[in-house]
Amino acid sequence: MVLSRAWRVVAFGMVLSSLLCGGCTQPEATSALEISGPFLGMESPGFIPEVFAPGVISTEGYEGCAVFLDEGRVLVFNRLTQGLEDWTYIPIHMMRMGTDGWSSATPVTFQDGHVDDNFTAAPEGRTVYFQSHRPRESGDDQVQFANIWRVTWEDGDWTEPELMVTVDDEPLGGGYPSITHDGTIYFMSGRYESFGEHDIYRSQLVDGKYGPAENLGPEVNSEHIELDSFVAADESYLLLCSDRPGGRNGEYDLYVSFRNDDGSWGEAINMGPEINSGIPVSRPNVTPDGRFLFFCRHPGETDTVYWVDARIIEKLRAEGNE
Repeated sequence: MVLSRAWRVVAFGMVLSSLLCGGCTQPEATSALEISGPFLGMESPGFIPEVFAPGVISTEGYEGCAVFLDEGRVLVFNRLTQGLEDWTYIPIHMMRMGTDGWSSATPVTFQDGHVDDNFTAAPEGRTVYFQSHRPRESGDDQVQFANIWRVTWEDGDWTEPELMVTVDDEPLGGGYPSITHDGTIYFMSGRYESFGEHDIYRSQLVDGKYGPAENLGPEVNSEHIELDSFVAADESYLLLCSDRPGGRNGEYDLYVSFRNDDGSWGEAINMGPEINSGIPVSRPNVTPDGRFLFFCRHPGETDTVYWVDARIIEKLRAEGNE
């Protein structure tokens, strides 16, 4: 991958700062970086995944769950400071594009010390759906099992987080939520009747609240672990990670299931060696404009953000129909 001169300067500066600092904690900067354009000005990838924004987003530490909003002008992502031992709390950061370039990464205001994680963007490109252990009522203790919340980027700030509730006025429990145009939420969970330890479910919106969790069945789920699902806005495909036999990564591979004309889901297909290169993957999400697929690879104790042309999904559909 070829980086522009501005990108090389930015990446070198951030790496040098990290080396000079060692293990110290630095205050978050808000000054603009010398990069411009949506998606941090990166040249679009092809059908071979590339590390996203090396030295700025993807470093030698832990970064994950990279989600773009506002047509590629706002980035939300996880970043765990090197040397931190508490993996139960992974800070969520954001960057935004302004008139003079992109801001440096700063913590999002809505997390406010809560154990929030595993998020995706809604099709309208402004709302983030995420899992959280935060209490339903302020002042209560955090909950043991994660529930699904949402927050919206509006007029340059975040709205108050909103809990998704069921028709019985109970929290909608689950993790790694993604949402369709009609409000149906897909998520992973080990809390309901399942084929394996974790399965993929969906819950349909009914008069502003959510119905019972529906298991997607044996075409999608197995007796092994399925997690980190992402559904297309029109429900034409579903991405998911699984440790089922036959994978290439020794742990979690990325699969895709295509929706049939009768509404059923097709058998999950391994996304092949371009995606599953021998390193476990997780956290797939497609940008709201449908252009790019983001996911994480886990080489050892780090997480690295990758991106690829999202047309690779339809390429797999076409190959399966040949």
